[in-house]
Amino acid sequence: MSPVSRGRKPKKKPKQQRKSAGQERVIIGAGADEPCDCPECTGEPDLDAVIDQFIGVNAELPTASDPLDGEVGGAFILALVGSVGPDFEYAMVDGILPAIEERATPEALATLLAVGSVADGLVGTAADSAADRLAASGIPRPPWADEALLPVGSAEHQVLADADETMSVLSCTFNRAGRAHAMVVIVDEFDCGAASEIALLEADELAGVLDDFRTEMRAEDIELVAEAIAPEEFRWQVDNALSIRADHDFEDAESGEEPELEEEEITTYESMAALLRRRLRDLPRSDKPPRPHGDGIEFTPEGPQQM
Repeated sequence: MSPVSRGRKPKKKPKQQRKSAGQERVIIGAGADEPCDCPECTGEPDLDAVIDQFIGVNAELPTASDPLDGEVGGAFILALVGSVGPDFEYAMVDGILPAIEERATPEALATLLAVGSVADGLVGTAADSAADRLAASGIPRPPWADEALLPVGSAEHQVLADADETMSVLSCTFNRAGRAHAMVVIVDEFDCGAASEIALLEADELAGVLDDFRTEMRAEDIELVAEAIAPEEFRWQVDNALSIRADHDFEDAESGEEPELEEEEITTYESMAALLRRRLRDLPRSDKPPRPHGDGIEFTPEGPQQM
C-alpha cells in the first residue's frame, strides 16, 4: 500500500553541501583565532536554506484550491522540524515561523497558513498570527484558505482484523465542502499495536485499496474481516497506534538504533501522522482509558506518559 497516493512527494531533509576540492571558504568578520559560526563549521542547519526548501515545497499553494494540499504541505514541515525533538516548539515559534514571515510573499503567507491548518497549541497560534499580519499588509490569501476553516466530517469508520490478532487496518473517509479523501492506518500487533504505515487516498480509491490488501493478506493465509466501528472508537484505536509508534521511535532514538527505513520513508510517515492527528481532533473522544503499553508507560493522545 502506497503511503501517499496524492499530493506532493516530500523531499529529503536539506543536507550541508560539501565544498569541492580546492574551494576556498572566506570567513567574514572572524579573526584567525576566532571560531567560525557558519552552518558548515557548527553543524547547525542554514536557516535561509531551510526556509527556501519549505517555501519551495509549497510554491504552488498560493494558487491551489483544495485545502488538503495546504494541510499536506504544513504536515510535511511539522514532520521535518519535529525531528529536533523537545526543541520543536522553540524551533518553530522563535525560528522557522518568523523567518518565513520575513519573506513577505504570497508563498510565505500560504506556507504559514499551511502550518496553521494542521498545527495546534503555540505553533498553530503563532503560524495563524503571522499569516494574519501578512494578509493585513495586503498579500492575498490563497483560494483554499477559507475552505480550510470549515468543519471536516467523517464516515465509513472501520477496522479490518484477523482472528489471530497479528495485524489490523483502520480506515475512514473525511469530507469538507464537497471534497472527500480517505486515510488508512496499518497496525502491527506484533509491535505492541504500533502504527506501521499511513496512507492518504482519494475517497473513491478506498474500497479498491482495501480489497486488494485483503487479497494480498489472504495469499499469506491471513484472513482480514471488516467491522464497522463508531467514530470515537476509531479515534481511540488510531490514537493508541500513533502514540505507541511515537514511543518506539523515541526509544530507538534514545538508544542510538538506526531505523531500517529510508529517511524519505520516515518523513512520509511523520507527515501523514501529523495530518491524521489533525483529523482526529475533529472526531469525538472515547471514554475508554488509553491502551497500556510498556513498563510503567500509559499512552494518551498527547503521547506516552510515565505512570
